[in-house]
Amino acid sequence: MDETKKIEKMWKKPEAGSFNVAPAGWREISQDKFAALFFAYSPDHEEYRQIHRTIDGQSCLIDNIFLTTRLYWYRDGTGLAMVNVYSKQTGYKHQIRYFAFGCDHQYAERSAAELRERGIHIIMTGRCIHHYECEKCGHVHTVDSSD
Repeated sequence: MDETKKIEKMWKKPEAGSFNVAPAGWREISQDKFAALFFAYSPDHEEYRQIHRTIDGQSCLIDNIFLTTRLYWYRDGTGLAMVNVYSKQTGYKHQIRYFAFGCDHQYAERSAAELRERGIHIIMTGRCIHHYECEKCGHVHTVDSSD
């Protein structure tokens, strides 16, 4: 399966939610954290939703209105979102709030040999290649730290 098909399939998984449902792992983050993550990586997909509940059925209305949301999806199934809150309680002024979704990765460095032993085949190797595996979801991230 080519990379584009894999990514499209990921966005259609049940944990991705649907048009009015937040993706799994929905959590509010600070503006600083949003900026640090958003400007470090390029999203693979952008989506618009009017969210009213989380994937497990919890209401996530703000000021009793749907969340007018822009979601930015990344290749690893995580993402960031901006919500425009515009209501009587905000004085009808636009208020932007920031969210993350998907796994909140906790990476640990692994050697290529360790990953191969477990059936995870790594193509890139070398002195400046570092492999990290999320201890929560198993996602593997490889970084070339050479100049």
